Amino acid sequence: AGAGVLLLSEDLVSGERGTLGQIEAKTCAVRALAEQWFGVLVRSPLAEERWLASGLAGSLAGKVVAKHFGENEGAYQWSRKLDLVVAEQDDASPSIAHTGQAGFGLAQELQRYTSSHVLRHKADLLVWMVENRTGAEPFQKVVKAIVQGALKETSGTVGCRLTCEDFFHRAAKVFDSGVDKNWLQSFNERWIVGRGCPHVVV
Repeated sequence: AGAGVLLLSEDLVSGERGTLGQIEAKTCAVRALAEQWFGVLVRSPLAEERWLASGLAGSLAGKVVAKHFGENEGAYQWSRKLDLVVAEQDDASPSIAHTGQAGFGLAQELQRYTSSHVLRHKADLLVWMVENRTGAEPFQKVVKAIVQGALKETSGTVGCRLTCEDFFHRAAKVFDSGVDKNWLQSFNERWIVGRGCPHVVV
């Protein structure tokens, strides 16, 4: 994919911000950079699967935050995402797949949420659930292979397409990953098509 441009608010990058403000600013910048990899270089061809690229970007950003600011800050940010999703989602909430069909992150259904980031946070948590299931090292191998393949396939203008089927197929091939067809079917029905709230221990 071609080079991207990041536009950040002057208030966000101001040197006068305190410690918490600096963490917020750097976290936003890291997320924006991660979305150049997952969202631009690697993208989902189907609207209902856009959560996957968004979640992979969140996973990458979370690792950078934990490495740069420490594991405690990383765990805190994940717990805040989980708290927001649990507080906002209920049986009447649109599923993440349905919202993706309407335009992930911009859907009309987002008007019912207090925070416009709730579905993006849920996508991050769903990818984290898959990583917890496969294990960190096997998961990183899968993601690394996807990125390396995308870099080879792209000619500089069009991003590499990644479907959920392809992603889960790669994950299922990881030795002892525990990601079999039955697990994938229940995962899809419960969390993607359904309206369940992720449960992640941080």
